[in-house]
Amino acid sequence: MKNKFLLLVIVFALLLVSGCRPRLPRLTGGCRMRALKTAPDMVDDGSRLSLEAALTNSIAYWRRRDGAVRLKMCGAESETAGDILASLLKFQKLLKTLPDIALPDAVAANFKVCEALNSRGGDDILVTGYYQPVFKGSLIKQPPFIYPIYGLPSDLVKARHYEAAGSSRPFIGRLENNRLLPYWRRAVIEDKQLLAGHELLYLRDPVDVFVLQVQGSGLIRLPDGRLLGVRYAGSNGRDYKSIGRLLVDEGKMSLKAVSMEAIRAYLSSHLDERRLILHYNDRYIFFRLDDDPAAGPVGSMGEALVAGRSAALDPRCFPMGGLYYLETTVPEFAHGRLRGRRSLRRFVFQQDSGAAIRGSGRLYLFMGTGAGAAAEAGHMKEAGRLYLLMPEGGKTRQ
Repeated sequence: MKNKFLLLVIVFALLLVSGCRPRLPRLTGGCRMRALKTAPDMVDDGSRLSLEAALTNSIAYWRRRDGAVRLKMCGAESETAGDILASLLKFQKLLKTLPDIALPDAVAANFKVCEALNSRGGDDILVTGYYQPVFKGSLIKQPPFIYPIYGLPSDLVKARHYEAAGSSRPFIGRLENNRLLPYWRRAVIEDKQLLAGHELLYLRDPVDVFVLQVQGSGLIRLPDGRLLGVRYAGSNGRDYKSIGRLLVDEGKMSLKAVSMEAIRAYLSSHLDERRLILHYNDRYIFFRLDDDPAAGPVGSMGEALVAGRSAALDPRCFPMGGLYYLETTVPEFAHGRLRGRRSLRRFVFQQDSGAAIRGSGRLYLFMGTGAGAAAEAGHMKEAGRLYLLMPEGGKTRQ
C-alpha cells in the first residue's frame, strides 16, 4: 500500500459486513466508471479549513507533474496533468469567492462528474477507514518494551521484473547466489530474527507492532514523554492477508462481530494462537523515524494527510491528487460506545494508496490520530457513493 502511509492502509475489518446495515458491495479488482449527465447535490458537511488544506496539498502535487502527461480519468476519457491542475485551481477560486450555500451549484456548473462503480457495476462502493495510532515505546530494549519495529534492511532489493510482452512490474526481494528471490515473509523475519541490528525502537505488545504496520505510520510516546513519528519506509513486497478474514473463515468470530477492538480482545484471550494468527499475514512493513511528529503522516502522494479529507484509492483507476465527492456514513460514539452511524457528505482527495486497495469499488478514508480516530476506523465498513470531478474546460461559471 508504493506508499508512505497507507500504502497499506487496511483495517482489520477489510472484508466484513454488519448484518444490521445495508448490504455492502464486494471487493473489486477492476476499474469501472460511468459519466453522469446530472451531478449530485454536492453539499459539504466538513470544515472549510480542512478542505482548503487538503486542496492545497493536491495542488502542490500537480504543480510537480509534467503538465503534458495524459492520465486516464473516466473509462476511455483522459485529461492532461495541466488540465487537472487548472481544475483544482478553479475549485480553489470557487472556495475563496462563494459562500457555502452557492458552492454546490457552482461546482456542478464547472466540473464533469464520473461515478465509481463496484464489481457488479453498481454504484455502491465499500468505504473503510484508517488512522495514525499512538503507542508507548522505547528506543532501547527494556521490559515491557521488547517487540521491535525495524528500519529498511540492508539486503532488501527493489527491481523491475520484465515480462515476455515487454511490460514490467516492480519487484521487491533479496539476492542469494546471484538470484533475485522474494523477500522473507513475516513468520521467517520474526521467528529467525533476521533483521537483528535494524531495530528502530521497541513496543510492549506484538499486536501494537502489527497494527502499526497495517496503518503504515504512527506516533510513539517514549518513557521520558517525548513523541516520535514513525513513518512508512518500505515493505517486504509480500501480499497482504487479512487476519480478520482468517478468524471468520475458521469460525472463531462472526462477520457481525468483527472489528479491530474484537480482534484485539480475541488475541489477548488466546495467547497460544496469537503468533500463528499474526503470521498469517506475510506482508511486513519497515519504518523510518521522524523527529517532527507534528508534521503528521505523509501519503503516497508525498503530502501530509488531512483527517476526513484524504483518501486512499487504487491509482490504476483514479488520478492521484484528484478531487472527489463522497457520500457515506461513519460510526458515531457516545461515552466510548458505538451508538449508531451519521451521514458524511464531503469533498475528498486521493492522497494515498494501499497494497490491498484494488479496483474502483474501494475507498479508505483517513480518520486522524489517536483513540477517537482508531475507534471510528475500527468500526468503519460502510456502503458509499464516490464521484470523480473532472475538468469541464472554459471559464469559471458562478
